[in-house]
Amino acid sequence: MLNVFQTIETPATLTDRRRHLLAALDEVLWCRTWSASQVRDFQFHALQSLVQYAWDSVPFYRDKYTAAGFSPADLHTLDDLGRIPLLTKEELRAAKLPPPPPTNGAVRHIASSGSTGMPLRLARDEKSLWYCTAYNMVLYYDWCRNRPRPLESVLYFVDFSPDSLDYCLADLLRTTVTQERLLSVAEPPAILLQKMLGFAPEFISSYPSTMRAIAMLLAKQQRTYTPLKLLHLTSEMLDARTRQLLARVFPQARIVETYTSSEAGLMAYPCPAGHGWHLAEESAIYEIVDPAGNPTPDVGQIVVTDLTNRATPIIRYRGLGDFCRWEPGTCACGVPRRAIQGLQGRWADSIVLPDGTLLSPYTLVNVLEDIPGIAQHQIIQHSTTDLEVRLVTDGSAAAETVRDAALAALARLLPPTLQCRISFAPAITSAAGRHKIPLVISHVRRDA
Repeated sequence: MLNVFQTIETPATLTDRRRHLLAALDEVLWCRTWSASQVRDFQFHALQSLVQYAWDSVPFYRDKYTAAGFSPADLHTLDDLGRIPLLTKEELRAAKLPPPPPTNGAVRHIASSGSTGMPLRLARDEKSLWYCTAYNMVLYYDWCRNRPRPLESVLYFVDFSPDSLDYCLADLLRTTVTQERLLSVAEPPAILLQKMLGFAPEFISSYPSTMRAIAMLLAKQQRTYTPLKLLHLTSEMLDARTRQLLARVFPQARIVETYTSSEAGLMAYPCPAGHGWHLAEESAIYEIVDPAGNPTPDVGQIVVTDLTNRATPIIRYRGLGDFCRWEPGTCACGVPRRAIQGLQGRWADSIVLPDGTLLSPYTLVNVLEDIPGIAQHQIIQHSTTDLEVRLVTDGSAAAETVRDAALAALARLLPPTLQCRISFAPAITSAAGRHKIPLVISHVRRDA
């Protein structure tokens, strides 16, 4: 097999890298036992240290904070977090950050997916990547608890773009998983299906779009795959229609999503009792703010401060572009972590109405999910008066019937000044060099 990684593992390096990973996993498991007060205490001291480091070592932050009248001495409790100026993606992209000091150890340079329309390049020190890898492994270890599950039962479909976060994590996973179990999503779905059947995994970690393509092939062949017991999906929105397809084709699999980003690693995971998504508060601080940057109990933009990475400090960053809402109260499952009710859409994917207001993309996606005959869909906004809906039909209804039902459903949600048109396609695929297939694409420029 061709080695797609930049390093060649030797027995010595493999042992050393496995030691780092297991140490990170032990620490993550220990942090999960903390109470809510212990988490807040850790967050405050980690925030103090991070902000002081950014002030001392990164002129961009020192200049930004000075201009806003803020200094690290202004942090007395975690409630002072709001005194730190918010950071936008435009600022971070334009900032000329100094190279990380060599004391941070190995550094990986990665790029965000650009799903907000503005790709971002940043550095992550390898220690933060160990923790990110460990957080993702906890899902597998939880599933394996009290049952023997060898690592030979796993399979990963990965984006091997050298500047992707998933490439870095896959590289680190080679300490516990043989490289043959790390497959590129760039391969045709038929090849991935063939390899999946050959490996016969019980656990798969991948993206919704990749697994949708594999599941559609199985469905066309009127086959199911029963050995799969756990399907981990990340990096993309899992729409209801894809979830239904995966549940039908992989009838014995528990489907679990995680919320990750290049800027902050693994951010949230599903509540074991089904009450929203618990935030990974041992590695980051999370806020939800309104358009003015103030805390809100309603749907707002998520703001993150990554406490694990100093190669490119991420402090009160609102550039993720994700909308969400807090899950109210203490979770009944007993996990002492705050939770969100799931993502409500993306700022860059929101539909811009002719009067300038934003409409959550989920509003349109949800109505399309209920229309019989649609196998796949994608919404493209070309302008504030032109909305295209691309559809792939499953053959169970006439195309004209599907078109009329879609137009009628969308007309109830959109103003008449926003023209909506339907186009049909044999398939909806990802753009060249990308593994994601976005449900909503907006070409309308808007302010952050």
